[in-house]
Amino acid sequence: MKTIFFILIAIIFLSSYLMAKDLVLYLSFDRDPGKQAKDLSKFGNDAEFNVEPKRIEGPLGNDAIQLDGITWGQVASSNSLNLTKSLTIEAWVLPFEDEKRIIVEKGPTWKVDGEYALLWYDGRRPVIQAYDLPNDCDDEVVGDEIPKNEWTFLAGTWDGTKFRLYINGKLNTEMDCPGTLLKSNTPLFIGTRGGEMRFMKGGLDEIKIYNYALSGEVIQRDMHNPQSVKSQMKLSTTWGDIKGGKR
Repeated sequence: MKTIFFILIAIIFLSSYLMAKDLVLYLSFDRDPGKQAKDLSKFGNDAEFNVEPKRIEGPLGNDAIQLDGITWGQVASSNSLNLTKSLTIEAWVLPFEDEKRIIVEKGPTWKVDGEYALLWYDGRRPVIQAYDLPNDCDDEVVGDEIPKNEWTFLAGTWDGTKFRLYINGKLNTEMDCPGTLLKSNTPLFIGTRGGEMRFMKGGLDEIKIYNYALSGEVIQRDMHNPQSVKSQMKLSTTWGDIKGGKR
């Protein structure tokens, strides 16, 4: 009977752990020689680039990468990246051109279930979008023009009801977008749409994805100190506590 009790508690604990509001992808590009970029979240969503990206100095004085229009990255699909109810996507970007380009996109093409993306349109106007939401939410949450050849911090959030787009830590635009995203087994792409188009020319640094919507205050903190925000909810009960009979 005691064994069954511990099994049930373990299942509850594991379910709570997996449902915690958390950082699910963090590519800092620091000390990542070669074609792989290590994911610093606990989920192991490492990125693999088709060729080794050029290393440059980032906006915070650390390493960043420079994409040349033919270099792009891919992260294998995982349950942690199937964000159905809320999300935050952040990145420092250094645009070299005006054309529409992908920063991060889940899915190899537009109009695929489970797609969500942070990108910029022609004229370097940033966009946060997702496919499984009302029509205006696919390409109407468009921010103000960001500068060419200068680092800009972008963040897009969705709390299940509303998209918000932040530029350099300040709310720039928002739109009601209620709904739920579907799960998919499609990869997440960096600097391209599916490895076939929308190839980015410019710099990227500190790409982060959360499975919940950060507040504006937290986004500002994350912008200046990317190590400051990892999980919103820490579990108060540990397996050691359960085994020890503390709870």
